[in-house]
Amino acid sequence: MYAQITVHDKSMGMKDYHLYNKNGLAFYVFRKSQGEWQLAFGVLADDIK
Repeated sequence: MYAQITVHDKSMGMKDYHLYNKNGLAFYVFRKSQGEWQLAFGVLADDIK
């Protein structure tokens, strides 16, 4: 599987990872802050959480 990903560097070690669908719209936004990951935008199916 291939996906377009952009990384947005926020302040103090926080980064947002934007995953885009084939239409170029942000489908998921994952945030990494202080080594912890969280889903900031989008809905994941229960079997892949």
